[in-house]
Amino acid sequence: MAGKLKKIGRYAIIKRLGKGGMGTVYKAIAPTVEKIVAIKVLDPSEVLEITVGHERLEELFLAEAKTLARPNHSNLAAVWDYEHDQMDRPFFVMEYYCNNLGEMIGEEFRVETPSRLIHPEKAVHYGLQILNGLEYLHDNMIVHR
Repeated sequence: MAGKLKKIGRYAIIKRLGKGGMGTVYKAIAPTVEKIVAIKVLDPSEVLEITVGHERLEELFLAEAKTLARPNHSNLAAVWDYEHDQMDRPFFVMEYYCNNLGEMIGEEFRVETPSRLIHPEKAVHYGLQILNGLEYLHDNMIVHR
């Protein structure tokens, strides 16, 4: 991003982290405190928007943000804020975790490169963290889809 820094609301965007059917997630900087955060913007696929409708998607997106804001657990990203950006798209601000599993094990995500094996101890270590977070969600009647 040469020149003017792109913003979502008052948050300066560093880069796009990923896109799913419902939204796009960005790495950003919170103003004033200069904390790195993750921002999920409602950015549905065209098929989803046609099928469900924009108004209903906004309701579901807000419900997702509220649901994710409730838990307080070390294996779950916290949701801190909910706003609309300059194009009136809803977004929520989450705790940012700097690594994904692929980066942590040295995976390069190229078809030509063989996948690295994960040692069983490491797989169990990461798997238990995921299961602890899921257990907390399920104990609190939240289903992760």
